[in-house]
Amino acid sequence: MNDVFKQHGIKHLSASSINTYIKDPAKWILRYLYKKNLPGSPAMWRGSAVDYALGLYFKMIPNQTKSRSLSHVQEDALEKFEYEARQEKGNGFEVDQDKYEKEKHFIPDYIATAVDHYKTCGDPVSYQEKIIYEVDGLPVPIIGYIDFKYEDVLRDIKTASRKPQDNTHAISRQLALYGHVTGCKPVADYIICTKHKSEVVSYEVSDVKGQLRVLEEGAYAIQNLLSVSDNMNDLAKLVLPNFDDWMWSHAEQDIAKSIWRIK
Repeated sequence: MNDVFKQHGIKHLSASSINTYIKDPAKWILRYLYKKNLPGSPAMWRGSAVDYALGLYFKMIPNQTKSRSLSHVQEDALEKFEYEARQEKGNGFEVDQDKYEKEKHFIPDYIATAVDHYKTCGDPVSYQEKIIYEVDGLPVPIIGYIDFKYEDVLRDIKTASRKPQDNTHAISRQLALYGHVTGCKPVADYIICTKHKSEVVSYEVSDVKGQLRVLEEGAYAIQNLLSVSDNMNDLAKLVLPNFDDWMWSHAEQDIAKSIWRIK
């Protein structure tokens, strides 16, 4: 088989990249073909900081020799959050200061709420464990990283500012991949903190087989797109970015406009 992924410098896929393609092919082209340095957001940095703090608290970080108290990991998380913002500014992107301050304020609450929850789950077997999934007819693997894995359950950490009614299709596809590879029950834990309430809401992914099948079809769809041309400019001409979608930041729109020559 002609490896169209190799022609475009793609060595693997992930649930995140496939979900991006399913939701918005133009954004996928921008991120994974043009490989533009795109801005993050305070909400993204919040999630990364909380994940990191939980790994520290439960002594799961590689080469970590000492346990860290709750107050210490909260401080570590704030430092990581602030570092991400400095990196963003250093890359020439603006940081929404109001959103930055709002997210920063709640980070200690997210961590305390999450720690209380995961204390009841027992001792995790692994943290950020890498999984690799080979798909028939696909020359590159799909990889992923599991937040917390226990003996028969894997738990994905999601920080949120409001209570979801259920997992989104994208999250279900991501966790279905992890559940299929490990044989563990996949569960998403939503750590929700507002000025009025802090809680954890958990949803299991029940249709692992069906959600995984959709993820595989998304991978095949990417392969079909790449087979059209080995020139990313030709592939970009097949789609257009949808700037009505709120997920497109102003910085991303500016970068996309230069690629698609939109005024």
